[in-house]
Amino acid sequence: MSNAGDVVRGFRTLCGMTRDVLGDKIGSTPSAIASWERNRTELKLSTVKDMADAFAPYGDLFWEAMMRTAKLE
Repeated sequence: MSNAGDVVRGFRTLCGMTRDVLGDKIGSTPSAIASWERNRTELKLSTVKDMADAFAPYGDLFWEAMMRTAKLE
């Protein structure tokens, strides 16, 4: 079973992004992204929306996967 961190990591990898690149796109840090990927920190809904935009053209798939796996604040 996947969790929110697995979804973030999977889509980041699918889109060929490093944590640095994703961080630049969503206004976050690589260490914050690592924390989300390791499920140490819960994601906020606004961050998930930003990631969906960053993961274009896979944004809709990312959003659906997150809605199934994440507990969003």
